[in-house]
Order: sequence, then structure tokens, then C-alpha cells
Amino acid sequence: MAATAGRPARDAGNMDDHRAAIARGEKRTLLRTTDGRLWSYAPDELGFRRDGFMQVRTWWGVGIIALVMFAGLVLSAYLFVQPGLADGKPGWTPFWGALWLTAVALLLLVVSLRYMLRELRARRIRRERGVPEPA
Repeated sequence: MAATAGRPARDAGNMDDHRAAIARGEKRTLLRTTDGRLWSYAPDELGFRRDGFMQVRTWWGVGIIALVMFAGLVLSAYLFVQPGLADGKPGWTPFWGALWLTAVALLLLVVSLRYMLRELRARRIRRERGVPEPA
């Protein structure tokens, strides 16, 4: 409890700074940091939000998701051409049912790579500006 003794006063000061930035026309988001402080973040400092549907909290966690999606893309491409590889006939027909899997894997791969790059960029900006990590 001693660590949070000055928290209301510190939070009030950060809320005042946040309101002043909003009054100047800046786009800001008020969130807690990993150590529990209230902080006003600029949009480029946030990366992806951790309070929504995302259960992943780091850029490398999103990178692991991207690797899984890449593996799904490779698997679906293999399933798509596999009938032609198996029989070796000149007029083979691909497995069209694997095409939806390819589309979904490609879409999720692109989304996860965008999240990863966005978080890496925000992480670099936070380090340059001395801004704490959002919770």
C-alpha cells in the first residue's frame, strides 16, 4: 500500500497534463503503464492496444503468430497442389478447397506482420522519448 500512497496526486498531475495536451489539439490516449502509473500516450507511442481482444503483449509474441500463419500458408499451398503431385497426370486439377485456407492464412499473416511492425515502431519511439511501456 505504501507504493500507491502518492498515486492519486501523481495521477491527477498526469490527467491535468493529458487535458492540456487535448486542449492544444493533440490526439492523446490516457492509459496505465506497466508499473501502474497513469500516462498520456500519443498515437505513435502506443503500437497495438493491450486492452482489447489481443491477448499477445509483445512484438515477438505477434511474430510467433506470424510464423504460425506462414506455416499455415505453406501448408495450404501444399494442399492446393498436392493432387497434381500425387498422380502425375498431365491434366491434373488442384484441390480448390484449400484455396480458402490459403486466403485466410495470407490475410492473418499480413495482419500479424502489420501489428508486429507497428509495435516495433512504437517501441522505438517510446525509447527515444523516454515514455514508459503501456500496460
